[in-house]
Amino acid sequence: MQNEYDYIVVGAGVVGLAITRSLAMKNKRVLLLERQDFGAAASGTNLGQLSVADRAAGLEIEMVKETFKAYAEVAAEYGLEYERKGGLCTLETEEDIAIAERLVAEKRAKGYNLELLYGDQVRKVEPWIENLKGGVYSPDEGRINPFKVNHWLLQEALDAGAIYLSHTEVLGFEEIEGGMACLSTEGTYTAGTVILATGSWSKELLKPYGIELPMGYIRGTAMVTQAFPKVMNGPVEDGAFFTGNVPDGDTIYFGGVQEENGTIVIAQANRAGEDYNTAIDNEDLTKMAKLFLSHYPALKDIQIVRAWSGNTTTTEDDEPFWGFSEELPRMFLAIAFKGAFSLAPAVGRRTADWLVDGSYDERYEKWSPLRVGRCEEEA
Repeated sequence: MQNEYDYIVVGAGVVGLAITRSLAMKNKRVLLLERQDFGAAASGTNLGQLSVADRAAGLEIEMVKETFKAYAEVAAEYGLEYERKGGLCTLETEEDIAIAERLVAEKRAKGYNLELLYGDQVRKVEPWIENLKGGVYSPDEGRINPFKVNHWLLQEALDAGAIYLSHTEVLGFEEIEGGMACLSTEGTYTAGTVILATGSWSKELLKPYGIELPMGYIRGTAMVTQAFPKVMNGPVEDGAFFTGNVPDGDTIYFGGVQEENGTIVIAQANRAGEDYNTAIDNEDLTKMAKLFLSHYPALKDIQIVRAWSGNTTTTEDDEPFWGFSEELPRMFLAIAFKGAFSLAPAVGRRTADWLVDGSYDERYEKWSPLRVGRCEEEA
């Protein structure tokens, strides 16, 4: 059959791009298929925050450090705007403080570099911020330009010989001798292994093959201001993500990051995802602005220049699906990595090492798609 490749990667978000790059750099024939254009979905609506404090000890934090190392090596060449000047998780209530006291102690014992700040102590790291009970500060956190990361990964993938087809929607899959076929709007392409990195779209693609993963997606809304003199040293994130005290349903979170050009990205409003809707709700924008200004009142006259929404994949246990499926043995899933810009280059390298060289870490087991079936059997 024509159009034969070693690997087909479906989905050109940051994870799919990173996997394509790493496979191509191992001299494999790789085809990347994307129904829109690269970085057009969640990877194009990201704030570029690089998080550490809310990462699990062990494998996840190792992959974060590996990713940061990869960014540092190419930041100047590709203009990634990579900075690690620290990040603050905000604490709004006494309950948040109590939870943070326990978690900070536990994480410090595991080697995390964290500082718990009380009241106005937060202003020693973010001088303009107000009206908080406290915060958790990590000097290891930072920011990066997500658009430039996407460009870097695609460019190096192409330079290594990968083929990229945009506006090519995958319609389905067929098992063939020695591999799989991807049926698309532009034709049929075959490979030994298909890698699915399609984010919120994955559930729809997998369902016809009996692969029912407990996952969904949320519609997250953010907005960006005009350029402004420096008021934020690093990313500021709602402490709910650190404490785990995240409410169900539609929620407005406090957070933001100031870009190298002085603009401030304010985030975010979360709503349950439905029909891949990315419409912007004006009421959400108003609530986001009010919450942000309650902590940065000095910015009351700053102008909002743009707002956007994107769908971000979620799973019931907040863990990604990474590994081969049972129903389609030649299908490898790489879906729902939380805060993927803090992990993607490591996911790409480790996926390529796994598939090409057979380099497998037993700790990957916790992210296996097969865990769903095991949980059902145990229940």
